[in-house]
Amino acid sequence: MLAISCSNKTESTQNADLNAAADTNNTAAETQLTSNTQTFEGDFVYYADSANFSNYTEMKTYPVAMEGEYLNLEREYTGFNFPEPTKVNLKVEGYLEERPGMEEGTTNMFLIVTKVIGFDTNKTTPLFQE
Repeated sequence: MLAISCSNKTESTQNADLNAAADTNNTAAETQLTSNTQTFEGDFVYYADSANFSNYTEMKTYPVAMEGEYLNLEREYTGFNFPEPTKVNLKVEGYLEERPGMEEGTTNMFLIVTKVIGFDTNKTTPLFQE
């Protein structure tokens, strides 16, 4: 005679332990992300399916990675309906990360946006000035 008994208690306990471990890992990743996060202010422009950010502090231009809050950033910018490509003052939170460049074997520093603080449409400049 063979008797098999199952208990949800053991499975629930195991799942709770796994969920707690996953929460700990997520918290560690968020802490690392937060510790690298900075506030950036500069000019943002979206042109020809490319987004770039010129940081006022460092006087450097970075491509903006299409992840994180990027989609919200692009939507807000395109909602301005500028008649021509225009640089707009932007303040964001995010971090810089080295990523593979467009050319093989190269790398570029990208801005990853984690929070859009806001645009200032009183500070704009046409991308192409005569």
